[in-house]
Amino acid sequence: MMEWIRKSYLDLILVPLAFMIIISYHVWLWHKVRTQPLTTIIGTNAIGRRLWVSSMMKDNDKKNILAVQSLRNAVMGSTLMATTSILLCSGLAAVISSTYSVKKPLDISDTIYGGHGEFMPIVLLIGAAFFSAMSNMGFPSWPSEAELNVLRAVVSGMSGRDAAEVRVVVSPYRICPLGAHIDHQGGIVSAMTINKGVLLGFIPSGDPQVVLRSGQFHGEVRFRVDDVQQPKHAIRAKEKANDCSKIHEECIWGNYARGALVSLDSFVVLKDLIVQALALQLLLLLVFQAGVAYLLALECANNLIVSPTENIELDRLIENEYLGVRNGILDQSAVLLSRHGCLTCMNCKTKEHKLIHPPKLQKNGVSEEQKTYKILLAFSGLKQALTSNPGYNQRVAECREAARLLLEAQSRRDDTSDIGRLAEVFKCGVGTFPSTYLGLPHGGRISLAILDQSVLKRIKRSIRNLQKGSSEMGNPLARLSSIVIILERASGNGQMEPLLCNVEPAAYEANKYKLESSLARRAEHYFSENMRVTKGLEAWASGKWEEFGKLISASGLSSIQNYECGCEPLIQLYEILLRAPGVFGARFSGAGFRGCCLAFVESHHAAEAVSFVRNEYPKLQPQLASNLKKDNAVLICEAGDCAHVI
Repeated sequence: MMEWIRKSYLDLILVPLAFMIIISYHVWLWHKVRTQPLTTIIGTNAIGRRLWVSSMMKDNDKKNILAVQSLRNAVMGSTLMATTSILLCSGLAAVISSTYSVKKPLDISDTIYGGHGEFMPIVLLIGAAFFSAMSNMGFPSWPSEAELNVLRAVVSGMSGRDAAEVRVVVSPYRICPLGAHIDHQGGIVSAMTINKGVLLGFIPSGDPQVVLRSGQFHGEVRFRVDDVQQPKHAIRAKEKANDCSKIHEECIWGNYARGALVSLDSFVVLKDLIVQALALQLLLLLVFQAGVAYLLALECANNLIVSPTENIELDRLIENEYLGVRNGILDQSAVLLSRHGCLTCMNCKTKEHKLIHPPKLQKNGVSEEQKTYKILLAFSGLKQALTSNPGYNQRVAECREAARLLLEAQSRRDDTSDIGRLAEVFKCGVGTFPSTYLGLPHGGRISLAILDQSVLKRIKRSIRNLQKGSSEMGNPLARLSSIVIILERASGNGQMEPLLCNVEPAAYEANKYKLESSLARRAEHYFSENMRVTKGLEAWASGKWEEFGKLISASGLSSIQNYECGCEPLIQLYEILLRAPGVFGARFSGAGFRGCCLAFVESHHAAEAVSFVRNEYPKLQPQLASNLKKDNAVLICEAGDCAHVI
């Protein structure tokens, strides 16, 4: 022991001293950056970066190439630092190992980790630099600390407030593997979020003025929370007639924020909360997102506690009532209810949901199956809002018309059976039942689905009379309970909303031939998609990714053939994804009238599939492909979590 100390006494002194110097320097540097940032290079660079971000935001269309190039240079610098760290560690190891003895391979004094005590601290320090650089290269953690810092800096610059006051809404993008286009008909859908999305920064204050800026869209949106916001779909025709739509086109992306204010204001009134609290807030927002992000920001700024299911309804009000888009609740349900690694199943009729875990996650909380797939998002280059495309609302109207016709046929079938049962009870013919016992015109066959309340009261009165004179009628008292059930169903049929979820599958199979061809295709998509969702949930829970993928592809084909959405670029992109190596299945993402396609792919084939799509799509759509940035044309994603505020 003493011999070792005698040989290494310099190490015992110099190595701890070096650590103390390094730690002291970094403590001093941290203090100077916090108190006098302009006296340090790090502080000066940080301020410069904030000013640079603000400059990029003022005219992002012209400077986006510079911004992307600058970020790319930062990533390249991090990559170089990480590589250099590895090379330095390897070089030091090679130098020290020159004393290695073959005769004594385990002798501590001769091995690479032996008598040269400086080596291990150096390796640890350079290794720390390596891991720091790797974190800057962007591991699949979203949002990264760098993204949050940039966002806080911009919002801080807009408001003149400290960056520490900025709150951020993290709103992930959602995908719908199965259940597309049936949420507005009360169907069963599946959805999940991915580890990419939108960040929305805000600062609440005492000013009723709302200021919105976007990192994606032009212009600045301003409105007051105490102003009356008119529904956009109601005034759209007036704007078109006055030829003033161009005035609002630049900042139309702010309509979701206005809609969030309107829907939340209605909610606050219903909850008997103080509405004035909403009018005392200033929201400084960055980056566009649909209603969910704006709702969460408004609620957080006003200290409102709103459940996810209530927010789903509030977002529906934004889109259905304020914007005039007749969609369902799929999007907001996915964003608000999803959990990492799970598939969210939502019954859009009952509003009930459940999380479907992959098999390994159910057993021990560690999902190995999750590592076997990745999610690809392939962009077509098409951009169009649903509010400006009549195709979406037209499909919804066609589904409702198909439901109305099928419900009428279903009611007639039920009525024939029900009236026959009533006639049997009353010992009379079906044709004479109404006139004999209800005082209705002779010879009238009635539909119980359209009986008004006065007629139903007469039927109930007749039942009471039967109870008094049951001996004359063959004692039908034993069947009165079934008659009451028939009447209750009859009174409910007249109020049934024309949605395909209200049509019994047996009634659809029996009456689908009566539908006109386009309506028949819409109904076929609904009922077949519901079955695919049920099978897909079972496949997901069992970890059968190939079976799950086949169902996704079948859903995509039905969207093309039966729902008749999509266009040539999207269909071509869908077909390219199906041919890509390792792809389990693919379909459109979103409404199918613009945007992108999604695919589930084996993890180790993901990069190969991306390369395949990047090479094939420009051959078919060179103009649209030229509008896409190559690095962002196809993205590899993983499962995400629900929307939240940080």
